[in-house]
Amino acid sequence: MTGSSGFIGSHLSERLKNHEVHHLKSDLLDHQSVAGEVLSVKPDIIVHLAARTEVEQSFYEQITFSEINYVGTVNLIEAASKIKDLKNFVFASTMEVYGWQPISDLIRDGKENYVIAYDEDTQPNPNAPYAVAK
Repeated sequence: MTGSSGFIGSHLSERLKNHEVHHLKSDLLDHQSVAGEVLSVKPDIIVHLAARTEVEQSFYEQITFSEINYVGTVNLIEAASKIKDLKNFVFASTMEVYGWQPISDLIRDGKENYVIAYDEDTQPNPNAPYAVAK
């Protein structure tokens, strides 16, 4: 698991306390270190939750966000692709990838409000560097 100290990761870690969970210690930007650690552990499942998540800050630190959130994920995926018996790779994304959506795509809640509802057919429209990297 990556991102075990974050909001979702810490809660998931608590729920999995009776299971064998390896928390990745390598810097996701260090491809060799990530590959070495992942290949030595040979997990059945990888849960990737690590990311820089401050949307507004991503406009000021675009390179850092892209490196950590995109390159870090690619490094982990590359390492995972070498595990013969990997059953699942779970990647946490964000609703931010949908960004602004036209009002015609929103659902009326029976009152005067519209409810944003996303599904597999919703077209992504990321409008922040954070969202693009996710």
